[in-house]
Order: sequence, then C-alpha cells, then structure tokens
Amino acid sequence: MSKYRVLDLTDARGAFSGSLLAQLGAEVILVEPPSGNNIRRTEPYAEDKPNLNNSLVHHSFSRGKASVMLD
Repeated sequence: MSKYRVLDLTDARGAFSGSLLAQLGAEVILVEPPSGNNIRRTEPYAEDKPNLNNSLVHHSFSRGKASVMLD
C-alpha cells in the first residue's frame, strides 16, 4: 500500500482505520485542529498525567502517521 496517501480527517471513532492503513504501508497524514484531535483527551494517560501528548490511545492509533495542524 506504499503507493497510497491517506488524509485522516476522522475523530476517535475513525482513528483505528487510519492506523491499520499506516501499518499496511500507506502514507497516512493526520489532520488536526489547533486544539488537537479529541483522541488526545482520551484516557488512559501515560504516568497518569493528563495532557495532550500523554494519551495512550492517541499514541496507539497515531503510530506511523504524519501529523499536520489545520485551522
């Protein structure tokens, strides 16, 4: 799937699909608003410290994706 480029405009419900495509070799670009995707606010948090960069769900579902902020 390396010849495919995918824009991930989904929220938490669609993030898993994008992570599967990234694992299969597609170039997946996560597009987020300036406040960050809602999945960044999903528990559990690494070291139980809530912040936008510590969501374990975000880390799991965004693995292998590029990210861009769009206002």
